[in-house]
Amino acid sequence: MLPPAFVALALMAGSSAAWGGDDFLTLVRKAESRQEPEERVEYFSRALAAWTPGHGSGLRAACHFGRGEARTQTGDFAQALPDLAKALEEDPNNARAVFLRGRILLHQTLLEEDPSVRSAAPAAQALADYAALKPEDVEGLLALGRAQLLAGHIAAAQVAFGRARKLAPSDPRPVLGIARAFLAARDFGRTLESLDAADPLARGRDPDLLTERAACRLAQGDQAGALAELDGALPRHEELLLDLSRSRALPLEVEERTAAAGRAYLSRGGLRESHGDTPGALADYTAGCRHGSRRCCARAQALGGLKPRPPQPPPAPVKPPKKSKPWKIPGPVSDPGERIYGS
Repeated sequence: MLPPAFVALALMAGSSAAWGGDDFLTLVRKAESRQEPEERVEYFSRALAAWTPGHGSGLRAACHFGRGEARTQTGDFAQALPDLAKALEEDPNNARAVFLRGRILLHQTLLEEDPSVRSAAPAAQALADYAALKPEDVEGLLALGRAQLLAGHIAAAQVAFGRARKLAPSDPRPVLGIARAFLAARDFGRTLESLDAADPLARGRDPDLLTERAACRLAQGDQAGALAELDGALPRHEELLLDLSRSRALPLEVEERTAAAGRAYLSRGGLRESHGDTPGALADYTAGCRHGSRRCCARAQALGGLKPRPPQPPPAPVKPPKKSKPWKIPGPVSDPGERIYGS
């Protein structure tokens, strides 16, 4: 939805008659009335095409924000970022635009598997700006903590997660974030303590707790313990993915959960491969590849799976069906007069 300030601008731009006669304002109103994000994208795009300088730059920025927000909901992040940037040029204090931009940047960082090109600094800066605007928003603090952790700022991440925990003491995610920060600092004892504290809050359903516990075990050299944790985590990952698909969750949530499952399959595949369990490793790498992990795809192919498909011959042209003659009602066998009067 458009910020109230922009709605006020729209009302100031014309009377109720103008809403009915001005194409731009009419399209803005239609965009606001639509529930489906695809329709909102369409009407905001049409409104931007109908915009004139007389409508004011504030309303144009509002349309860019509305379209950027709707594109975020559809998963079109590449197109959403320019819209949000244009909205922020006009209004740098549009907190929602700041958050969405930072959240998309964090999302792209989480999905990037190549450490050489992964950079969390832009996401961390954007989310720090949002936290300054909305210091009591738990979602913003959680995203900020994750971005700071990916950027290597462990102390800053601890601060963000700690603030989120104070605001939402029954939410397991801040405690999970704290555990991740302890793990990054190689404080394994407090990592496990934090994971133990988060588990009852999550009611034993969060696969990330087991995945992080596996990473902690592995860092301590306990490969058997790490493998056991991953054995428990992966079914939960799949169950959660199924729940997300049934609930029609946002693409951002689904993609991040899918990537997390792919990383878990990669970890278990690596452990199985190191123990000589090639079939088990191949099964894990194949499953991880289906979840979008390029590293799993490469390992599966190296182990003899996922062989490139040979080129297929082009399909034979389909002959158009023969046109059938139009069906006609057969004429009467006898004369009409005979049928009517013969009796």
